[in-house]
Amino acid sequence: MEHTQQEEQSGVDDYMCRMCRVKLFTSEDLLEHDPHQHRISLRKTIKERNPNGLHECSSYFLTETLPWMDEALLAEGKLHCPVAKCNARLGSFDWSGSQCSCGTWVTPSIQITKSRVDIKRPIPVKVVYVPISEATGASDEATNA
Repeated sequence: MEHTQQEEQSGVDDYMCRMCRVKLFTSEDLLEHDPHQHRISLRKTIKERNPNGLHECSSYFLTETLPWMDEALLAEGKLHCPVAKCNARLGSFDWSGSQCSCGTWVTPSIQITKSRVDIKRPIPVKVVYVPISEATGASDEATNA
């Protein structure tokens, strides 16, 4: 009577517009940056520093433009939700780069404000493997006889 359990999870989060809940991008589209690298404006980071002394990023940066980003063909501008009825402002882009709230300069800058999106995490699924003899109701003694 041995059951084995395995937890499966894709590990990819979806990022949704906070206003209309349409999927905008996934965690695979995010550009990671080091908050302690390339500080340009120390004054800005001191001003926005948390009481515990840590710098927290207030935006997500994307690795590349996505199909719904029509206005990203320009050099810089604002990013809005692709749903026409929603059209909520999500962030901005600037091909020459911009500074994150942590102080790091990110180039190119496709910046989505964290407060404008919600994260939809996949629900972990537990898979339970049951031996065939248990699933069919047959006992071990009946199969050995």
